[in-house]
Amino acid sequence: MMSIRVLDFARLRDVLGSGEEVLALPNGATLADLVAMLVERGGDWACGIWWRGVFRAAINQNNGTALETWILG
Repeated sequence: MMSIRVLDFARLRDVLGSGEEVLALPNGATLADLVAMLVERGGDWACGIWWRGVFRAAINQNNGTALETWILG
């Protein structure tokens, strides 16, 4: 399992009421898998509130390997 730390930008933090969370995804999961997991939550996640800004993910920060992906809305 991979531990993914999701940081919410101010606009999203205000809507969702959280600044960050850590999610567990299977090894080899992609950014699309992470997005699908978030959309399955429903509510603001399902309506695409996060598409209006920048979504950035860093994977395996503990070992220094980072994958950063920006999806612009």
